[in-house]
Amino acid sequence: RKGSAKWYEQFGFSYSVNMRNTITAKEKEILQKSFLTDWQNGIQHNLPISLPGFNLFKYINMSPSFSYSEKWYFSHIEKTWYPDQTFLDRYGRPTHIKTDTITGLKRNYQYSYSLSASTNIYGMFMPKNPKSKIVGIRHKVSPSLSFSYNPDFGNPKYGFWKQVQQDSTGRMDYYSIFDGGIYGYTGRGAAGMVSFSLTNNLEMKMRDTRDTTGTSKFKKVKLIDNLSLGTSYNLIADSLNLSPVSIRGRTTVQGVGVNFGTTINPYITNEKGILINEYAWNHNRGLAKLGRLVNANLSFGMQFNSKKGEKESEKAKEAIEDENLLPGDMSNYVDFNIPWDFGFDYSFTYMRPNPYLKGKFTQTVNLRGSLNLTQKWRINMNTNYDIMARQFSFTSFSVYRDLHCWEMSLNFVPFGRMKSYSFTLNARTSVLRDLKVSKQRSFYDNF
Repeated sequence: RKGSAKWYEQFGFSYSVNMRNTITAKEKEILQKSFLTDWQNGIQHNLPISLPGFNLFKYINMSPSFSYSEKWYFSHIEKTWYPDQTFLDRYGRPTHIKTDTITGLKRNYQYSYSLSASTNIYGMFMPKNPKSKIVGIRHKVSPSLSFSYNPDFGNPKYGFWKQVQQDSTGRMDYYSIFDGGIYGYTGRGAAGMVSFSLTNNLEMKMRDTRDTTGTSKFKKVKLIDNLSLGTSYNLIADSLNLSPVSIRGRTTVQGVGVNFGTTINPYITNEKGILINEYAWNHNRGLAKLGRLVNANLSFGMQFNSKKGEKESEKAKEAIEDENLLPGDMSNYVDFNIPWDFGFDYSFTYMRPNPYLKGKFTQTVNLRGSLNLTQKWRINMNTNYDIMARQFSFTSFSVYRDLHCWEMSLNFVPFGRMKSYSFTLNARTSVLRDLKVSKQRSFYDNF
């Protein structure tokens, strides 16, 4: 149908459900465990709804939405204070609080409303010199403002949270009756959040100096890719309303993608390092007025691979994505077309949540690579090196064997706390994915 969509055609919603039932126990004990009290189980429903959007003053896009989620649990807990009796909590510590498990279906739900506004602002710079290699520079700024609200699900009318005495002084504290649930639980406290974000993209258009045909071909260079700033303000909270300011960005240096970010807290702390409801703007000078640097990070990486087999590799990916040829997805297959590949990633982080304590630095290098021993055998390697600790933190090897309709894989971690191995022989098609033979030794056995 031609023409713009009617307002009632712009409603959209999706529904998803997830069911889980898990337990951690020895094999001989599983059949002796109770489904309701020993297993962790539940059903989670999600129902996000998008409402018809509209334009404000022609250039501002307004998008309202409503989100609802619900968790079904087959048991919940009740806590009671007994001053003359002693029990053990989940960590084995003595306590006077008894925790009872009550069986039966119990619903835990939450919902929220939101309204967001966004637009794009463009700026252009054109060099006056007609012989300049730079054709133009474009700056795109994308501000966004949103408001969201959710009620206080800790209110007694919902029944999700209750109080229990903590000690002989009569001190009371709240607990969720769904504590320990496999999908978590709804938090306490209402929230009326106003969120703001600002994204910048800086792109340069240049003449391709390698072009000798005189057709004046151009190439685009991303100087800044998604330099973003974001924060939020809670209109309902009684203190510390402003969230830390998050800054993230990406750029390219000599073909290498560099990611960086930082978090700035606008509040100061007391002498114990605890946040107080006082802005740094009113107490500090210079750049410190903006707030405290809580953390910062920097990362980059490079990838090298054999040029041989690249075309075959792309064709194989297309075939795998076409379920009529090879059911499944690329992650289920090993690419034997490229003889070798190698890459590394460097990561640097700095953290200092307490200004009265020294900051913590971490530097790690991740090395990864793969090699075709033959046309049917492939070996992969992945290792992490902690520069500050001067030791390898995690190393793993994988060996694959292509058996045409079948696939054999051996994965092992040779040392460390995660020391383990697994051997699998399985059918490659997704239809027969459950047809497999496996043998493994979990890292849990190390403890």
